[in-house]
Amino acid sequence: MEFCTSCGNRLGDGVSFCTNCGAKHPEEPVNVEEGSIPVRQRKRRWWIGVTAAVLLIGAHLMMLSMFDPMKDVQAMDRALNEQDADRFLEFLKLDEDALIHPEEFLSFVDESGWEDVRTQMMDVIQTKGSNAFDVKIYDSYGHPLWIMKRKAIVPGLYHTYQMEVIPDQLLISTTYGPAAFSIEEETMEVEAADDEVRFIKLYPGEYEMEIQVENEFGQLTITDSIVVDTLGGDEITYYARLPEERYSIVTDHEDAVLFVNGESTGKTLEEYEELGPFLGGEETNVHAEWTNPRGEIIKTDPLYPADAYRTELAFIFDQPIVEKETESVGLNDRDAEELVLNFRKAYEEALNNDDYSRIAPYIAEGSQADKDLKEYLNEMRGADFSYNFTDNKVLAVEETSDGVLVTTEERFIFTNHEGDQIEYYKNKDYYLKEEAGTYKITLIEITFTERNHR
Repeated sequence: MEFCTSCGNRLGDGVSFCTNCGAKHPEEPVNVEEGSIPVRQRKRRWWIGVTAAVLLIGAHLMMLSMFDPMKDVQAMDRALNEQDADRFLEFLKLDEDALIHPEEFLSFVDESGWEDVRTQMMDVIQTKGSNAFDVKIYDSYGHPLWIMKRKAIVPGLYHTYQMEVIPDQLLISTTYGPAAFSIEEETMEVEAADDEVRFIKLYPGEYEMEIQVENEFGQLTITDSIVVDTLGGDEITYYARLPEERYSIVTDHEDAVLFVNGESTGKTLEEYEELGPFLGGEETNVHAEWTNPRGEIIKTDPLYPADAYRTELAFIFDQPIVEKETESVGLNDRDAEELVLNFRKAYEEALNNDDYSRIAPYIAEGSQADKDLKEYLNEMRGADFSYNFTDNKVLAVEETSDGVLVTTEERFIFTNHEGDQIEYYKNKDYYLKEEAGTYKITLIEITFTERNHR
């Protein structure tokens, strides 16, 4: 087959020049074999190779640009400057089980010295490059923030970095259990006091926690806040100081039923080894009720554990607080006399045991007698003194415009911390008023005093 030696165009028979390019040809054209490659085709293949090389180089450069970790640092910097917390977090690997407040986390990073952090990240990328795998990044104060982990896109060719941020672990301990702890949607129960339980992981920020505890003596809900200001997997222990005071029981009738805030517990005093803790606050009160052989219901006055001088509660029934189920009995002079004498017995115990609750059932709450006796017992608390009441007599009982006046003659021996003794003779006026079916002492006045050193 005959072809033009200049352009490769096929020549017709007997032509002396190429009709395509005009090149002259000898009378006997060159015979080109079928398998040889024309010049035009060689040029075409050369251009194809050049184009492919250019495309590969362009793709390589594009991949380098696309996975350039420096762009991530620049984007993080822009997000922080624009206070775009959600955008900033896109460049971090977070623990999915941890709680995070994005805006507070961003403020934490900013206050940790972002310029120093950014510089460290750029140094890792520029100077350490492919030799850096796991590099810790620190804040301006030397505390760890996150770990830059090298991540391969195409092994040996393209890589970027992932910022892994490790949250802190919250531990819970309490003085009383069981108690329930809640932060947002997460809840955990601590079964016993002093148990240390792993609760939840937290990133820097402030979190509101609710604590709920309940027993047969009341319930309590506390709201507190937890501030997290570190990273790196530290353990943070929250110690909940819940009411834990318990009280021993003093009573002359263990078969009396205990009442809390006016509600029956259905249990007798002997069924309790101790009472408490009381979770309802200062207003929580307890009393006991006992049914005597005549079927009369006798109640102690309410006791307020928050006001107790010592860790014991006295449920004493030797007082005329009688409530019949069928009919009420009017008070008389004998009732007033018995109340004062019973008060004197209880007062001796109160003085020797620093325990106001022994006499509280006999005293009108908030009265002058209530204030004076509390003040006196408080002054004597802890002193190494003792009292021995040797004689108590009622001299007279008379009605007044608003109650009853009982006049007494009293003798007792006072012993100080050095063992010195003084015998006292006193006359007193007790002013009583009727309250809830019984008498209560509202005022005590000393009308005569004689002292004799022994």
